[in-house]
Amino acid sequence: MGGHTPILTMKELAELGFNAAVLGLDTLMHAAKAVEAVLLDMKSGRFARRNDGMDFEEYKKVVGYDKWESIDSRFGAER
Repeated sequence: MGGHTPILTMKELAELGFNAAVLGLDTLMHAAKAVEAVLLDMKSGRFARRNDGMDFEEYKKVVGYDKWESIDSRFGAER
């Protein structure tokens, strides 16, 4: 799909002598496709995908919210 570079497994890359692989674009393309699907659903007014994503508690866990909140509490500006 798309590029000309063959998709190799991690094992195949290791056999070729690579010890690292940057896969950031692959994850970004998946995320962009999901965002597009949700936006199109919202635009349609159906909101059929509303519950397809993670809930807020899952999101906080994935992004390390508690860690960042504690850093903000210790070092953030007074409110």
